[in-house]
Formats: sequence, structure tokens, C-alpha cells
Amino acid sequence: MDIRHLRTFVAVAERLHFRQAAERLYLSQPTVTAHVQALERELGVRLFERGGRRVRLTPEGERLLPFAQRGVALEGAALQEVRAWRGRYDERLSIVSSIFVAASVLPAALRRVLAAHPRIDISLRTAFSREVLDAIAQGEADLGLSRLPPAGSATAGRQLSREPVVAVAPAAWGAVSLAAALAEHPLLTHNHPGYWDRLLAQLEAAGLAFRPMAVGQVEVTRRLVEEGLGLSFLPGSALEGGRAALQVLERRPDLELPEAGTWALWPRMRPPSEAARDLLELLECPAPPGGPVPG
Repeated sequence: MDIRHLRTFVAVAERLHFRQAAERLYLSQPTVTAHVQALERELGVRLFERGGRRVRLTPEGERLLPFAQRGVALEGAALQEVRAWRGRYDERLSIVSSIFVAASVLPAALRRVLAAHPRIDISLRTAFSREVLDAIAQGEADLGLSRLPPAGSATAGRQLSREPVVAVAPAAWGAVSLAAALAEHPLLTHNHPGYWDRLLAQLEAAGLAFRPMAVGQVEVTRRLVEEGLGLSFLPGSALEGGRAALQVLERRPDLELPEAGTWALWPRMRPPSEAARDLLELLECPAPPGGPVPG
């Protein structure tokens, strides 16, 4: 439905006069008549009854009027919003990020991007990593930051960083082995989407007894460990800011601990903008606690 025809219909309906509507819209009266007739043909109904100079709405026209008024008002609001946006910004970058990445490495990088691109409009929402993959595949954001690699033909991306996973326990427990800690306390699991199934299989193969307790987020797991509710395996960067309350347990030679990664994702048909590339460069391969992970 042509918005011009709706706009003309509203002008005529509010004035019940074709000539006055034409003057209001800065159109010729024949053009106003043509717009109304085109709308009537599209809808298959008459919108006005004409008797000499008198014009009134038909029942169908009365039904259409409030919807047409809302449509015309929405068009005006949209134009105003776009013009106001262009007055403040030159570009837009929408990001969907895993909660852990958004709370850890992203703020410092965003600060530098905003300094380099002062007229950029950045929006950020957080989601679980699997939801980040879905959002990028569906084109809902320009850039995704996930703890899972890209999947599917609609998504492209690259790995930004990788870091070791370590066993952590409350410092208040004192010196304790992994086996003893697992035997006495819950193992907080599934806080990271990438490595837990493989890790639990290794613990079982090593003959270690444990009581799993699923927790949905890395940051929540760290706080629970700090409070003495159990132990867990966390990415090394999750220990930043909480080392005084945590201890890293000695690594067992019969366990091949995984690495955790961060991936940048984007819609395959919409490559990253200059600002997005600058952000990814700042996020790429940060050194984890204890030094960088070799190649």
C-alpha cells in the first residue's frame, strides 16, 4: 500500500474536501483524485461518497481512517528519528556478546573504539553463546562475540583468543589435591559451553569421583567458588580480580585440560565495518593470566 496514497486519503478524510487536501499536500487536485482512486482500486471498495461539492466517508473509509492515520504518523516519526540520528551519528554497530566476554575484555576495547569513532552508535546486548550464534545467523546484529566457533553457512568468523582452563578452589580450603576436593565438595559444571562434556569424560576415565552441580555462567561459578560452595574448572581469565579468594589446584598429568576460546562472528553476507574491525583487533589474542598461550 503506497504511503503517498494513504497520506492523501487522510488529508481528504480530515477535511472532507479534495481542493483543501490538495492545498495542504501541495499537490494538484487531479493528483489527489488519482491517489484516492488508486487506493480504492487496491482495496476494492469506495472510500468517499461524492455529491456535488459535498464529500463524506463511506463505512469502509471510516474503518480505514484510524489505521491510515497511525501509518502516516509512524512514517513521520520514522523520518524524524532517522534525521535526528544522522545529526548525531555517522555509523552504527550492533553487538551481541556472551555474558562473560561482555563483562571481561569487552569494556576496555569498546572505550578505545568509541574514542577513535566518536560519531558511532553502538548497541550491545548479552546472551548465552549459543544464542549469539543464532542471532548472527539470523542477521540480528553486526557482530557477535561468543565462546563457541561459527556454525552454519550463514555465519562467518574467526578465533580471537584462547586460554588454558584450570581447576580452581577456594583459597580458604588450604592446600588440597584435586581428588580430595572432588571427593568432599560439589563440582560446579557447565558454566562454559565448549569443554565440559569432554572434561567430565576425562575425570571419569581417571577414576575420580565427583558430584556435579550445573551452573549457567562463568562469573556466577567463580563467585560460588569464592564463597566455598565447591570447586570448578574455569578459563584462566575468569580468575582476574578474584585471585585472593581462589587457588589454582595442581594439574594432574593424567588429565589433558582443554582450552577455552573467544570467537568473533558476523553474518557471512555482511562483513565487519571499519569500526568492527578496529574492535576485533583490540580483542584479538589478549595475553591470559600467567602469559600468552603459545601458538
